[in-house]
Amino acid sequence: MKKILILSAISASILFASCTKEESKTTVITPTDNTLLVAQKNMSLINKFTGTNCYYCGDWGWTLIEDLITNHKDDAVVVGAYSQNSFAQLFICSIATDWDKRLPVTEGYPTFAPNFVDSWLLPIADDLENNIETTVTAQNNLPVLVNTAHTFKIDGANLTVTSATKFFQDATGEYQLGVYVMENKVIGNQSGPNGGPSASHHNVLRAGNTSWGEALANGTIAANSIINKTTTIVLDPKWKVADLEVFTVIWKKNGTKWNFVNAHK
Repeated sequence: MKKILILSAISASILFASCTKEESKTTVITPTDNTLLVAQKNMSLINKFTGTNCYYCGDWGWTLIEDLITNHKDDAVVVGAYSQNSFAQLFICSIATDWDKRLPVTEGYPTFAPNFVDSWLLPIADDLENNIETTVTAQNNLPVLVNTAHTFKIDGANLTVTSATKFFQDATGEYQLGVYVMENKVIGNQSGPNGGPSASHHNVLRAGNTSWGEALANGTIAANSIINKTTTIVLDPKWKVADLEVFTVIWKKNGTKWNFVNAHK
């Protein structure tokens, strides 16, 4: 399996896609008031850090993300993270760029990162799929600390997400909830043998409330605490509503960075 080394940064004239939020409200409630059933379940977040001018992103990276989407319908959110990188051209989103820098991507593109672990750097050299599977399995087997359930509705250009987040264990620290939108089957050029001018791109990250979400809980959190939030994200009229999917990520602060805790779709 080949990889491409990172080249010099692309021209700053390429614009970031808008990743904006409109409104967010938080209410702490008792379990009996909760209207959403939160599953006691862990789910992974698998990012493919990619670019439309990256040959191998449209080669083995293209088939690998297809396999991951097929094989992890129930235990992972698989995202095409088109960051501002040396192979960037289309679909660039500032959230993907922040996630790229947080990892950080060092080995080249594409880089697959389950739960913000660089699969290039895991023990089995050049066996990315096995490395990803190992990381997802480990996440599945952890005791569930916290998870989110959500519903959403679209009214014109506004996508409103109603969520409930439940802590299944006592917890301490600062947590945030990220609410994100991705679009599947986005048509655009892609370098590589599976690409071309009309390639159908997988699960393209489009928008979110912020890169690391918004305040969820801070301090000492008692088991069975439930936090309700309402978040509204403004949609780009060019996005196909039928191909949009909403997912959430719970982050915990670690020093100056945010660590992945759990995902939900």
